[in-house]
Parts: sequence; C-alpha cells; structure tokens
Amino acid sequence: MEKDFVNLWEDCKDCDTIEGVKTQLSKVLVNRTSLFYDKPHYTSKEACKYLKISKKTLDNLCDLNELGYFKPKGLRYFMKEDLDAYIKKNRHRAKYS
Repeated sequence: MEKDFVNLWEDCKDCDTIEGVKTQLSKVLVNRTSLFYDKPHYTSKEACKYLKISKKTLDNLCDLNELGYFKPKGLRYFMKEDLDAYIKKNRHRAKYS
C-alpha cells in the first residue's frame, strides 16, 4: 500500500539540490494522479472530482437514472466505465469536423 506522505530526506537520494527536490516531487505527483484515474470504482466525492461536477449535480444524475451506481452498506460507488460512458454520451459534436 502506498504511503500517504512523502519524506524527502528518507525517500529521495537526489534531494540535495532544488532541482533534485523538484524532480522527485514531480514524479510523486504524476504517480498519485495516475493512481486516482486508474481506480476501478469511485466514491461520490471522487466521482464529483472525476466528472468536475457538484455533489448536487451528481445526486440529480443518480435520481434521473442518468448515471449508474451501486450502493453497498448505504454508500454510493460508481464504476469508472459508467463515468466514462456518461462523459461520452454527453459529447457535443463540432459543426465542422
């Protein structure tokens, strides 16, 4: 399991310079960002972040059956495929393509 923090003094051998610190931090940020987008399912909060919508909009989409979800133990979870399908379904075509 990945740590929730980064200790530059222990985790980075090249962090003696500013450039080394910048390089290490950029690697960590890229890794964490890709981990978020590679998840198979998302919580409501994560789905809002992924779709760039508010919680209220997410609730409305669920109420209108526009977005699929499952709800074990009372918490809503969204499959990445469902979120991607919603994005693709709402694509607007360019006039000249």
